[in-house]
Amino acid sequence: MIIFFPAEVIPVQLDLIAELKTCKDISVVGIKKLRVERAKEEVQQEQTQAKEFEKQFTYDNFLEKVFYLSYVFEYLCLLVFF
Repeated sequence: MIIFFPAEVIPVQLDLIAELKTCKDISVVGIKKLRVERAKEEVQQEQTQAKEFEKQFTYDNFLEKVFYLSYVFEYLCLLVFF
């Protein structure tokens, strides 16, 4: 199926595309560069999340949880056996 556009529609489309490019500043930065910058931002955000996640699992925090669980286990054993 072939669709023919009137001659008036094509310049309007080209103007619209040019306007969109200037709004997003694609003509200056380039689409590839935008993608690279977004990928870098995503990597940086993932690294920040990983660091925050690692902060939650420190050696001292681990020991506190182990000791807490040992106390809970001891308490449960006292309840069950006595």
